Amino acid sequence: MFTKIFTTFLTDETGAVTIDWIVLTAAMVGLCLLATTIMDSTTMELSEGIGQFMQDTAPEGK
Repeated sequence: MFTKIFTTFLTDETGAVTIDWIVLTAAMVGLCLLATTIMDSTTMELSEGIGQFMQDTAPEGK
């Protein structure tokens, strides 16, 4: 009886698709977080450069 249950457990693949989707979703979330982190630091550097340029540039007429 135990060997039949154990054999059924080993050959059952009903949850395999769910695990695949979980792994794929986790990978996509990780990639999105990585892209967001890279874009955030690049955007901050760019905005600081623009702000510095605006401070260094005197307005016309003054």
